[in-house]
Amino acid sequence: MRNKLIFKAETLTPVIQDVKKNVCELWFLADDGIYLTASTATFIRKKRNICYAEGFDPDLWDDAGAHFDAIDLVLGNGDMWESVKLQPEMLDALMTGRADLTIEVTDSGFIFTARQRDAEEKSC
Repeated sequence: MRNKLIFKAETLTPVIQDVKKNVCELWFLADDGIYLTASTATFIRKKRNICYAEGFDPDLWDDAGAHFDAIDLVLGNGDMWESVKLQPEMLDALMTGRADLTIEVTDSGFIFTARQRDAEEKSC
């Protein structure tokens, strides 16, 4: 199994800011979607500040069963909760919006990469 998840800078930046500001863990979760959040997150309108992987926000799916099937296809069966430790340089690149985060899912684990954004992507 080899799949890639993308977390866009626009929605990821506030989560990384929470991690740095609160000196806390970054959590990688899968339950009703696939997302990242800070262990000590900011709440906006009583909702935890999170960043969904592209295509895995449950609000964008009309068919919950198909959504859960897609999650299982990428990650395997069941819910997931992992604490992630990223290097300070990577956190800085993600926090400034210069990079998106990709997580490659392999049979043996996860590979986290900050993917530099094009100038065109930054202006969107």
